[in-house]
Amino acid sequence: MSDNITNNMTSIKINIENWRLAICPNSRVEREKVDFRTPEELRDSGLETIPANVPGNFELDLIKAGKLPEDIFAGTNILKLQDLECMHLWYSTEYEIDAARCPEDYDAFLKFEGIDTVSEIYLDGELLGRTENMLIPHEFALDPEQAKPGRHTVVVHIIPVSVYARKFDLPAKCWGMKYTQDSLLVRKAPAMYGWDIMPRALSGGLWRTVTLTFKPRRRIRGQYLITSNIWQDKGRWQAELTLKAAVETDFDDLRDLTLTLRGTHRDELEEIWHSDPARHHRKMMKSVMKSYVEGQENAAKAGYYRRMRTHPEAAIRCHDYRYLEEISVHVLSTPIIKASADG
Repeated sequence: MSDNITNNMTSIKINIENWRLAICPNSRVEREKVDFRTPEELRDSGLETIPANVPGNFELDLIKAGKLPEDIFAGTNILKLQDLECMHLWYSTEYEIDAARCPEDYDAFLKFEGIDTVSEIYLDGELLGRTENMLIPHEFALDPEQAKPGRHTVVVHIIPVSVYARKFDLPAKCWGMKYTQDSLLVRKAPAMYGWDIMPRALSGGLWRTVTLTFKPRRRIRGQYLITSNIWQDKGRWQAELTLKAAVETDFDDLRDLTLTLRGTHRDELEEIWHSDPARHHRKMMKSVMKSYVEGQENAAKAGYYRRMRTHPEAAIRCHDYRYLEEISVHVLSTPIIKASADG
């Protein structure tokens, strides 16, 4: 586990490293009902394990271990990868959680930024979750036992997509090239199935980082900034932005939550708009008007003009007991390229 810890005020991320790789053909997995859930089981199985780079893919690890030609793109070497399409992959590692690195009032998550593709994930020998999409990150919440200080193990079993796709029926009306038919059934980069200029070469592996992440229990889970409208008025461009935020909290009553908004100019050197935290509509309007006046004064110094306004329903309010709907902001002449919500 790397000593490089990122703390961006909302979460702490610790990279999980020192991975090893084992492979086994599907025929043996089916015949022997192979089911490895811990690094110890992999070591006792007799399968050879080799060092694995994460992020990476298993072919590169086999090349480094001398199992594949060093120049996989020379001649017809790339076709050797088709002999590996039915191989199951097991990535395994162990890591230690230091008590000093377990912040209080934080929730723990194991996050995989990218798994190629279909997988079963085991933490300390227990099934943590499954994936079947290469193109998105996957994050799994850990309970107190899984996040307690001490030694923990992770095993990621990656199932070959060529085998996984066999269990689905492909409707007759679906069409693809003869070597890409199974790509229609899996959320995987389609170029791997072959192109008119490239042979089929299905890959697999942990192609992005794996992190142990600690997040504050009271946090903004997600935010979505919408450009609601954009128009030109008297030669000046205006934009209306709407921000919606989803929150995680142990509060019973969400009406007392506050949200701070800040906007940044495209050169990121100065603030464009800002709303101070406010619990009630009057305080929010006072805050916005204060920013509006300051904005005019700063604009006069900078040589251009900007403006802010909120709609009457601008007060922070709860929506569906999970979401906060926030203010809409008008910005004149100066485009915003960066916006964030700090809770």
